Amino acid sequence: IEVVWFNGGQIQSPELQQNSEELKQLLDYSYSVVLEGYLKFANVFKIGRTINPFECTKMDVLLFGQEAGFLIPDTLFTENKSDLNNFYEKHSKKGIISKRISDQTHFYEKNKVYNLVNTFEVNAELINNIPNTFGLSQFQERIERQYEIRVVYLLGKCYAMAVFTSEIVDYRINLNKNEEIRMVPYNLGLDDEHKLTLLMEKLNLNYGSV
Repeated sequence: IEVVWFNGGQIQSPELQQNSEELKQLLDYSYSVVLEGYLKFANVFKIGRTINPFECTKMDVLLFGQEAGFLIPDTLFTENKSDLNNFYEKHSKKGIISKRISDQTHFYEKNKVYNLVNTFEVNAELINNIPNTFGLSQFQERIERQYEIRVVYLLGKCYAMAVFTSEIVDYRINLNKNEEIRMVPYNLGLDDEHKLTLLMEKLNLNYGSV
């Protein structure tokens, strides 16, 4: 093997009978330690990396992205309904969204699996139904757009496409419904390519989707 390409992902332990979620997390971590140790020792070229929540967080991307010259949405981290109401009123014309803070894609509890991947819109009805205090969550102003640009960054080069979809928040929701979505090549421009390259270098990444 000369090259290893990670498209995110992480190692998981085999399912065992009578496994508690706490034990599974411990076993998953043990498998990850062994895998990461082997890959660091292996003399092969690596593109991308496995998910490590402490190595590159969404907070890192926001702050380093701003430092690289990108505009970032107005963002709120809170566990308080009063703060959320004020933020919602501030952006009442465009609306607000919520997305996960960590890189964890799913949450398991009492034989149920919760999907944490998709970004979703936060409206007045949802806010009215939540308690006055809740788990720490991330909210952002919703960005109105004619189309969404998805860029794959690979070894210093940018490959971009424009995505046209009726979904107002996250085109991946329609993608998961197997609906036809128009995607066309897009010229990102030298200025944005430079800023994106600067961001990826700050994050110490050679591969990613933005």
